[in-house]
Amino acid sequence: MSSPAPPRSSATPSPSSWPSTTDLRRTPSHDRPVLVRRQRQTHPRPVPPPPRPVRHLLAAWCSLFALPLLGIEDPPAAGLVQGDNDVFTTSDGRLLSLATFEDKFWHRLRTELAADFPELDTPAHDRRADRTAAKERVHALLVDIFAARDLDWWSKRLTDIGAPWAPVHTRPADLLADPHTSARELFDAREGAAPQARFPVSFGAGLETFRRPAPALGEHTREVVGELSE
Repeated sequence: MSSPAPPRSSATPSPSSWPSTTDLRRTPSHDRPVLVRRQRQTHPRPVPPPPRPVRHLLAAWCSLFALPLLGIEDPPAAGLVQGDNDVFTTSDGRLLSLATFEDKFWHRLRTELAADFPELDTPAHDRRADRTAAKERVHALLVDIFAARDLDWWSKRLTDIGAPWAPVHTRPADLLADPHTSARELFDAREGAAPQARFPVSFGAGLETFRRPAPALGEHTREVVGELSE
């Protein structure tokens, strides 16, 4: 037999006053999101904040690289920090990121760009271990090279050779206009509405995460009346 439902109150009920499973049927709907999580507990108790999957995923991934640096006084001097994996500035002051961690990417980069930058035409840094040992020299070399051309030039050149790179946007308008985010329809920036970012993964069955603004008075009257008259 169910017990009487607790009186409605604007204050958050104490754990001892939370209703049992049978009480949920008579609980106001606006309280259910809080209570449903506790309906199977014999003795209700506060529930900790939900986990943050993205934060935990990043922490787990980064820990593989961070833990080996434990006890090292100068982490940037460790072998995991590379001179060819960094953010570089182009001649027009724009930024791009490069990640030629694997030897095949570095070899392709230096051979394809050797005609424009002869200083790259050397096998001295073709192995990951060699680039790590000379990371200051490699980094300085790339800094000078990227500063010699503007971002548009690098965008076409690096894309043509299949280099692992990406522009680093520092202005919101550039992010909205990025060809990749536009092709993925990642943002919705309709006139008169605040820009929105959708869930970044696309599903075959669809997942519409954009939110429409509140309609103006009478905005959908013709549409609704038309459906009713069919």
